[in-house]
Amino acid sequence: MCTSNKTTCANERVRDYLLRLCLARCFILLYLALSCFILLCLALSFFILLCLALSCFVLLYLALSCFVLLYLALSCFVLLYLALSCFIFLYLALSSLVSCT
Repeated sequence: MCTSNKTTCANERVRDYLLRLCLARCFILLYLALSCFILLCLALSFFILLCLALSCFVLLYLALSCFVLLYLALSCFVLLYLALSCFIFLYLALSSLVSCT
């Protein structure tokens, strides 16, 4: 409490009020800075999750591409087997024809 004259007491009250106001503003700014930091961390986490999801889609695409390549390789082996079977059949037919004459 103030024990001197009224003007000094009023000045001290104004100074205390301004000090409290300044502290309140500092706490509000600190709260806003902390909120912005938390939002930035959340945005970064969302971006990382988005990158992971994109990576999963890329891996899924690569796995699908591998299955397609495996199917094509298997188809090539089947076509090669059919061509070899046709050549064997032709060879047997020609050898049978030559032995008949």
